[in-house]
Amino acid sequence: MGWMSRRRKTSPISETAALETIAGTPSDQAQGGASADAGPPWTGRALLLPAVPAATTAPGLAARAADAARTVFDIELDFTPGSLDQVDEILNGFREPGSDRMAEFIFIFGCYLGEVMVRNADYVWVDTPADLARHLGTLTVHHPGTGANANPITKAFKRVDYGEPDNLASFYRVFTAEDPHLD
Repeated sequence: MGWMSRRRKTSPISETAALETIAGTPSDQAQGGASADAGPPWTGRALLLPAVPAATTAPGLAARAADAARTVFDIELDFTPGSLDQVDEILNGFREPGSDRMAEFIFIFGCYLGEVMVRNADYVWVDTPADLARHLGTLTVHHPGTGANANPITKAFKRVDYGEPDNLASFYRVFTAEDPHLD
């Protein structure tokens, strides 16, 4: 995956903003281990992201995922539920190097999934309360009407580690009760 080292020097992720280092959060990979055809799962190492993950920065991180999809993969993501199949394809390409090596990219694509839920299904980004963050992650989406909480970032990591059974369209369908393929 030679583009990774080249992109790291010139990507919008590193050019536009000073990188913040964060530790901990989205993944529960340690509980079950990745499937055999995937590279090493995320170890929980600190991530270099263009902003500290928070409810206020999540939409910007999602926009960076759309920029990366356009720049690296020549894929236009439009923040609709139907675009989640394209994100699944991108994340599937990260399986070989594994989620540890691709963690920063997986994180922003998880933010993209969350932003699709925010824009299309009345969810809002929330900084998860400390008592729940250990179980849900520090950045989640919440539906005020139903009380549902979802962690799209962890789902993106699971998609890379476990493959197709953890696809994003199904996640969207479960948390919104609508089929993303019908828009």
